[in-house]
Amino acid sequence: MTVDTADYSTSVPSARTISSINAYPGKLKLMLCGFHEVALVAQSTYHLLLHKQFGPEGTTANDIPTL
Repeated sequence: MTVDTADYSTSVPSARTISSINAYPGKLKLMLCGFHEVALVAQSTYHLLLHKQFGPEGTTANDIPTL
């Protein structure tokens, strides 16, 4: 999985990764770096949700099989 260090988005759509679960060139495994990543992910997630159009495709009604 690739990580974009600008907003910690991944190759999985709408997925973010932070802290010790991600790896990228030059990463320092320090608690301070984790706090920095959390702040950037929170900001990018806010903007992602602010501009996302939610529709019926996300409901459980679509997941119910017909008999």
